[in-house]
Amino acid sequence: MARTEKIDDGATPSSRVVVQPLSTLLWRAVRLRCPVCGEGKLFRGWFRMHPQCQRCGFRFERSPGYWLGSIFVNYGLTALIVTMGFFALFFSEALPQEWIMRLLLAFCVLFPLWFFRYARSIWIGIDIYFDPEPAAESQSTKRTDQRF
Repeated sequence: MARTEKIDDGATPSSRVVVQPLSTLLWRAVRLRCPVCGEGKLFRGWFRMHPQCQRCGFRFERSPGYWLGSIFVNYGLTALIVTMGFFALFFSEALPQEWIMRLLLAFCVLFPLWFFRYARSIWIGIDIYFDPEPAAESQSTKRTDQRF
């Protein structure tokens, strides 16, 4: 389902909100790019995010506690993979049960650390898709606080 533009009645051209298709937002998330412009990088290190997009000025943390949703994305995918992996390995009897548990325990520790950046990026993309108005407000006030 591709939505292209959402315009309020009587809105001026500067207050238009362009809604990107979910596929575009998820592609930007996989590339760890800004969900609004698709060009700015989200992260400056493995765990440190830029506070806002270098290109369009979009502020990534939209409200206090915003990243709680990305924790659910990370935990949900980890739990799904571990559950499916356990049943696949358990019923195939490819490994002893003790090794299966050790392997899945290591996965439960390492995968969320690796997936942390992608979980945040996917969360921003999904949030922008369902609630694009704050993104438009942030973009209209871009680069006003970058004097220093």
